[in-house]
Amino acid sequence: AKLELFKSINESCNHLQRVIDLYQERLCYLAQEENALGRYLKECGKHEKNSCAGQIMSTAGKALAYTGHQRLTVRPPLVRLHHEVETFRGRAVTDTRTTVAEMEKARTEYRAALSWMKSVSSQLDPDTGHGLERFRKAQSYVKTTKMKFDRLTLACLQKVDLLAAARCNMFSHALVPYQSAIETFSTKAGETLLVAAEKLDEA
Repeated sequence: AKLELFKSINESCNHLQRVIDLYQERLCYLAQEENALGRYLKECGKHEKNSCAGQIMSTAGKALAYTGHQRLTVRPPLVRLHHEVETFRGRAVTDTRTTVAEMEKARTEYRAALSWMKSVSSQLDPDTGHGLERFRKAQSYVKTTKMKFDRLTLACLQKVDLLAAARCNMFSHALVPYQSAIETFSTKAGETLLVAAEKLDEA
């Protein structure tokens, strides 16, 4: 179950990084397009002969350009979140992966030792003592590999628990600036578009 949790943390962090990359990229594209459309409408509004239509285009253009500009304020917390996830993957996940690999290697060695002891015990003759030395050697090796496997299994369990806790801690502080930025952007954009809508109704 702990190994499944580790795999889940590893995969979800990889996926999250890809999603943040795409989100940042599309956020910038959207902001650029909003800004470009806003500027275009403002420019058209200036040259429009019908003053009412010109005012409508100018109002809509200003609102769009402002929204596009404000949308980019969401990006810095996203960059920080991406960096936090990247650091988490590069350090904590990699460290845990190393311990998991060591544990799996120790498990293979332990199973091989058990297999060797089983093979040696089948050749043991208790009456003559033939093969007794080899059996003791195999028994000692099994004991050593079991101790190593148990130690690394415990280390794995502890590291996966710490990894899960560290991920929660990372998100609890890295997501706060993003949440704050998206709330501020939503409020400002909402207010701007509401004022623009009221002006358009009056026009």
